[in-house]
Amino acid sequence: MIPNNPATNTPSQGAPPPVYHIHQHLDLRLAPFQEPTIVGASFLDTRVARAFRRPAAVILALPGAGRAWLGAILAHALADLLPNKAADLPAKPLDIDSWTTIDPRLPRIVATNGKVNPWKSTPEQMPRAFPWLAKVPVIVLTRDPRDIATTIIARRHALRPASEGAAPSHHLESLIDAERAGLATLAATQHHWISAAHTFGSAHIVTYEHLHADPHLEIGRLLTFLSMDASADRVARIAHASRFAALRDAEDTGRLGLRLPANPLKRIIRRGIPGGFRDYLTSSALTQAQRIIERHAPEYA
Repeated sequence: MIPNNPATNTPSQGAPPPVYHIHQHLDLRLAPFQEPTIVGASFLDTRVARAFRRPAAVILALPGAGRAWLGAILAHALADLLPNKAADLPAKPLDIDSWTTIDPRLPRIVATNGKVNPWKSTPEQMPRAFPWLAKVPVIVLTRDPRDIATTIIARRHALRPASEGAAPSHHLESLIDAERAGLATLAATQHHWISAAHTFGSAHIVTYEHLHADPHLEIGRLLTFLSMDASADRVARIAHASRFAALRDAEDTGRLGLRLPANPLKRIIRRGIPGGFRDYLTSSALTQAQRIIERHAPEYA
């Protein structure tokens, strides 16, 4: 069973089309993993802790789990706290930590993979305990690890789905079988976060699948967790502005401030289909992936 509560049907409400503006003073790329202990420019290293405000929340999320989408949602929500919403709304909302650190009017939010680099580790090397989050509000963003793996390889190798006549990718099948930095590591990483949620200062789990099925419900829950206004009208406006089609169009036309890849198959905002991994794998690879999920991430089995 996928974590978090089942989504319910919430009627969509009309709203004006989103307007994106590039903020000229901020570098809004998602902070990459840095070793050995600094994650982004975060409070995790005591040597730099005094230079930054204590985070209002930490986001645990893997690349490909929908963190660009979550970043867009937060960008629209936090823009309401700024004097000039239209001018101050980040057009590149992928580096949440960067722009909430720079602007003291915004609550500081840190996005991270954690202290152990999943791209260099086996499932057994991924931590199960997170004492550094014992007093911190934490948002855990999860997605089916098979979809995460597919997204990573699709961006790297410009994959096309079988529905468009493409052959299965050996790159994706290699990642599924890899002992280090493979599907098992991705699955174990998320599973350990979910299992340890009760040890965090407070925790809120957002699943890509539920966010896709009922964005109004999940955005409302997220805003409530962050002690922000979650009125129906505000939630509807944020959901409309951050919907997949709007973000896809914004990336394609350069309004997200991102350089569009030469190959459009490598864009950040891709298909956005839960369970889309099935369109890229052979039956034998699907069976192997299912075994891995059952072992390392039973909540998605």
